[in-house]
Amino acid sequence: MIDLSQLQKTDPTIRFRYDPQLDVVRHLRGQLSNHAGKTRRSPKTVGLGFVKKHAELFGNVDIKHTRVLEETPDRNGGTSVTLQQYHGKYPVMGGSIRFHLNRNGQLDTVSNRLFPDLKKLPKRARVTEDKAVRIAQAKLKCKTEPAREPELLVFRHDEKPRLAWRIQLNDTRPGERGVPAQWIAFIDAINGKILFWYDNIQTAGPVTGTGTGVYSGGGPVAAWFNDLTNQLRDTTRTAIGGPEIVTNDQDGASPAEDTDNNWSDLTATPRDQNQGAEVDAHRYTAAVIDYYQTVHGRNSFDGAGATPITVVHVGNNYNNGYWDGTQVNLGDGDGVAWDYLTSDDWVAHEFTHAYTQYTCGLTYWAESGALNEAFSDIFAAFITGDWLVFEDTWLSGTAPAARNMIDPTNGGNWDNSSEAAAQASVLAGHQPSHWNDRYTGGWDNAGVHINSGIINHLFYLLTVGGTHATSGVTVT
Repeated sequence: MIDLSQLQKTDPTIRFRYDPQLDVVRHLRGQLSNHAGKTRRSPKTVGLGFVKKHAELFGNVDIKHTRVLEETPDRNGGTSVTLQQYHGKYPVMGGSIRFHLNRNGQLDTVSNRLFPDLKKLPKRARVTEDKAVRIAQAKLKCKTEPAREPELLVFRHDEKPRLAWRIQLNDTRPGERGVPAQWIAFIDAINGKILFWYDNIQTAGPVTGTGTGVYSGGGPVAAWFNDLTNQLRDTTRTAIGGPEIVTNDQDGASPAEDTDNNWSDLTATPRDQNQGAEVDAHRYTAAVIDYYQTVHGRNSFDGAGATPITVVHVGNNYNNGYWDGTQVNLGDGDGVAWDYLTSDDWVAHEFTHAYTQYTCGLTYWAESGALNEAFSDIFAAFITGDWLVFEDTWLSGTAPAARNMIDPTNGGNWDNSSEAAAQASVLAGHQPSHWNDRYTGGWDNAGVHINSGIINHLFYLLTVGGTHATSGVTVT
């Protein structure tokens, strides 16, 4: 397990996301560096310096071979830079890292999608380009020559990195889509096995694009081509009776559209141009739908395969998200109090409101409303695997997250001494954890986002165990 103690000496409220499979940090937010008053350095230099200094957090990944993909300023004077990972001279598909520096040149965010398990991967192909082409031609029964120069790259297959040839063959025979196929094949450059192949002709119907999420990083995107453009419609579950997943862009088309099916525009100014938020919402909605189907046997939120619709870029730098009875609406945040509100737990939280609506239908007021909110937090925790709520989007330093299910009071900071104190306290990320300390006023629909902390902590103790700080009751 990683050790964050060195960073926590500087910032005790630092927030992180851990990948247990690769034993690396995937996301860090907090005071990560301090260069105030010093010579201004480039975001790449600051970011890679941080990775080098804290190499153990990133699996001692090789950072010498990285190139800038994009560098964009934000409206608050900060800068984001995204780097592409290389293995020697070969690009790593899906391998990237994003750094954000505030206007003072201080590093405050790292989104890591670098792969640390490349050290033993060969840097020289044993299978020649010509042989790889012949292997692809034989497998696909396509005798045409490559439509573009074959490319050597690192391709992950079965959770392992492979040095592979990417081969594109344009067929002359009609395929299953009624037109000649445009085959993309990946051939292992060491043993010559064909790892993966697909038809890249984007006729009207389901297609697989690529995209880079703000939080989910690089990878495939399930989309739909309508003969004119690509849309964020995921129909991969419909053949077995599952729902179609639709992601809309409030400021543009519905569904969200892209001409080249590469959803990687991370433009941060204005914030509503960032396609990463759309990619995150699309992927995380699919994860929520799959969780409820796989774990609880429920086919979408209504139990009958209803279409889950997510609207991204709602409002103008809007610092909130909500379920309105028919769809989930997510703001972009203002970059000061909140970042993009499309994190995995935010999407899971809002869609759980939909499941609640179609099951127990809890009235959104007082105690039943607090239960409603708590269930959304609880299932978000079960889906994402951690007990902090909205920690990736929360930019305040007053608490580790908007809600902390491990200790809702954050060390006894919940203040219920007056109406004003209670309001200020919950907005700072503090909640009651025990019935005796509950909020009894009328604000916030009689405390639906406040008293939910009591139930949140209950579920944490039921799941993990521990002793309640107020009651002294121990759960094993």
